[in-house]
Amino acid sequence: MKDQMNYYKHYEKLMKMKIEESIVKTSEYHSFSEIYPRITESIRLKREIERLTNKLKSEKARSSKFKIKREITITKTKLKKNNLIKRLHGESKQEAIFQRTMKHNSSKMHVPLFTKKYQKILGQPIRKLRRSMRKNLPPSLFNLRELDAAEKGLALREWLQEKRKKIR
Repeated sequence: MKDQMNYYKHYEKLMKMKIEESIVKTSEYHSFSEIYPRITESIRLKREIERLTNKLKSEKARSSKFKIKREITITKTKLKKNNLIKRLHGESKQEAIFQRTMKHNSSKMHVPLFTKKYQKILGQPIRKLRRSMRKNLPPSLFNLRELDAAEKGLALREWLQEKRKKIR
């Protein structure tokens, strides 16, 4: 497991590199490709497709656009073949694990920034916001599940009337 996490660092670095940079020249690429050659090839092909699509957007001449589109389709077919081979060798499961951990790590980084941003905007801590949201929400769904249809409608009508009284 520790070995996989060491290689996850290589995977993360390869995925976060800029499109213009060549990943083949890095040491991480070589060490990662020894263990997971098909994953590294798919990363390289995906980056090539991104690079070509960016090049296509900036290109003006029709003939060069056609050549770039042809290169993109060829690269996509190579990527599809590589994905099939990846599934045959079981590397697709490992890549899915790498992608999940990468998403998890990136979301852990963004949550504190998100809460700080909204605390600055609203001028109050998140705890107070949660409390006020609970007060403004209708009766709990768990409470409503226990009731039959007529009682649910009655409970929601009472809640609405109370809210209207508080607003006035």
